[in-house]
Amino acid sequence: MGKHVGAFRSPAAEATFVEAYRQALTPPAETHDVPTSFGVTRVYRYGPPEGEPIVLLHGFNSTSAPWKPFLPSFAAANPVYAVDSLGEAGGSVQTKPFRDAADRAKALDEALAGLGLSGVHLVGASEGGWLGTTLVVHAPDRVATLSLVEPTTVTSRYSFAVMWRGLLAGLTRSDRLMRRMLVHSMGRDLLDRPDVRVVFTGVKAYRPRLPMLAPPSEDALRAVRVPVLALFGARNVVHDAVSAAARLGELVPHAVVEVWPDVGHDLGQFDDTRPVTDRVLRFVREHAP
Repeated sequence: MGKHVGAFRSPAAEATFVEAYRQALTPPAETHDVPTSFGVTRVYRYGPPEGEPIVLLHGFNSTSAPWKPFLPSFAAANPVYAVDSLGEAGGSVQTKPFRDAADRAKALDEALAGLGLSGVHLVGASEGGWLGTTLVVHAPDRVATLSLVEPTTVTSRYSFAVMWRGLLAGLTRSDRLMRRMLVHSMGRDLLDRPDVRVVFTGVKAYRPRLPMLAPPSEDALRAVRVPVLALFGARNVVHDAVSAAARLGELVPHAVVEVWPDVGHDLGQFDDTRPVTDRVLRFVREHAP
């Protein structure tokens, strides 16, 4: 495997990650390893095999495991496909470098094609919102709707404080600094939760090789035609969510943009997920054929 693709730092690091991942992951109905031009993408299916397909895109280096609290609602009546993003920690295996955002969109589009999916309802959380938006910008034909849950790097960048704290924690791979970053960004220490622990185990174990993230151009966002729902948490230190929401509403005027006043970047992810899942599912139903 080339030096310009994501890989685990060592066999021991990989083994530690795999065990944490196994403990955190919700057992799926099906597991798919889908070949693409850039490697093999791991996708888990939950829920019934038929119905309006929902595709979940996780945050940076998060794997599909943190979707666990969302699955009972999302998969109750819909087939749900949770994607481990290629080039990040998880079950996917990258074999060819990404040159740019278009390559990442191509890899995701090829994974959906390999599963025979069309008319999908994308749900992207945090950086998964960026990936979902990138797919809609570069290869929208398979997408029925795009739901963004606290999307980052779409119309705003990470705050400087979060960037340097995350960089320092990643470089040192220190639990103490990771706990401090969680307290800063989420308001509490969640590192001992299995679905959170796997994220930071991945940070320590895996070395991603991805193009620099950048928001899509204004013209690209103005050209988006698929229905868009965007949920932002106003009490947010990860990025300027209020400004990001206003900018998205300006550039994608048909988007349904909501700023929830009493939550931050997690938007209920670690407590009651029903407000988020109920809102997304209502949006999906509104745009189902």
